[in-house]
Amino acid sequence: MINRKTQKLILDTLYMSLPDHAPFGTFGKWQTIIESGDELIANMLYLEEHGVIKSGIRRTVDGHFLRDEAGLRITAKGIDFLMEDGGLGAILNTVTVKIHDDSMERLEQFISRASLNPQDKTGLLSQLRGLPADSIKHLCLKLLDLGLENAPAALRLIQTTLASGGLP
Repeated sequence: MINRKTQKLILDTLYMSLPDHAPFGTFGKWQTIIESGDELIANMLYLEEHGVIKSGIRRTVDGHFLRDEAGLRITAKGIDFLMEDGGLGAILNTVTVKIHDDSMERLEQFISRASLNPQDKTGLLSQLRGLPADSIKHLCLKLLDLGLENAPAALRLIQTTLASGGLP
């Protein structure tokens, strides 16, 4: 009953009808594609649960469905879903990570405490201090990836940090 072709048809129709709503009658023309009215309703409710459309469909106390054509529309999230670049949501949901001086100090402490010979430590520290900001950011992200790959230890660290109120 849940059908990707039906969902795509619903989303495309609602997108093409902007800025107006698409009347439910539009969907009746698709009987060769959509097997039943139940399939249409099921897919519309499914899309609504994911926040990509407002279906305008409401269930009555006796189990029937009421359709409010004025309530049928695609949401901003639905438009972003259709956009190849992820739409405005991809821009607005970008997370910026800032590397502070104390992060560099932590990396330097880590290297200083490592079981390497003093010459290797000095060389690594010198190279680290000479890295451009983009390289440091890349290194920190790779270290984060490594931490996530070692999830049990990372989760214990997160739990310990949260239990202590975020204090070192």
